Amino acid sequence: AFTAYLRAARAAGHADCTPGRFLLPGDLEGAPVVTFAPLPGAEGAGRGSLAAQMARRFEAYKREVVRPFFRAHFARIDR
Repeated sequence: AFTAYLRAARAAGHADCTPGRFLLPGDLEGAPVVTFAPLPGAEGAGRGSLAAQMARRFEAYKREVVRPFFRAHFARIDR
């Protein structure tokens, strides 16, 4: 559902539809690491809740997708 929301936002002309891997998953298509959505009020959610699962997947996305991408492409740029 979140991917559909991002696709609709892009079709409506919104340029900043993140995370981009939801729209162009490449080799991550169907992987759990790109199956999360922001949930309002998720702080303090119970351990087995949907909100907790989405939070774990978001952390995995950052660890397995974002950080390696940053290291490979931006880490050596001298600011």
